[in-house]
Amino acid sequence: MNEASLTRSLVKALERELPGCVVFKHFDVVTTGMPDLSVTWGRRTCWVEVKYDEGEVGADQIVTMRRLAQVGVAFFVEFNYTSGIAVTNIIDPHDSQNNCSFSKHDVRKVAEFIRKKIEETHS
Repeated sequence: MNEASLTRSLVKALERELPGCVVFKHFDVVTTGMPDLSVTWGRRTCWVEVKYDEGEVGADQIVTMRRLAQVGVAFFVEFNYTSGIAVTNIIDPHDSQNNCSFSKHDVRKVAEFIRKKIEETHS
């Protein structure tokens, strides 16, 4: 398992959880800090940066994700191992009180979390 395979699985889970959504995998070698995914559903967009097994988060990624979270919906999704146990962390780059963690690398739970956060922006 690696970041690319987890990202592909997450895209599939998002497409199941958010019927009719549009998910783009961004690969821009010129623009630094660009999040890995954008998910548009219900006229709202969520930005997602995926990291695997303590992957390095660059300063430019932090700045970009904080800017996006201030005006919209953005999260870091970290698929890590803690003492050999798979753990998923969802981190709001703008609000540390808005984080979520659970055991396993469960892309379905990540998709459910993102759906909930997008729905909350409609309120």
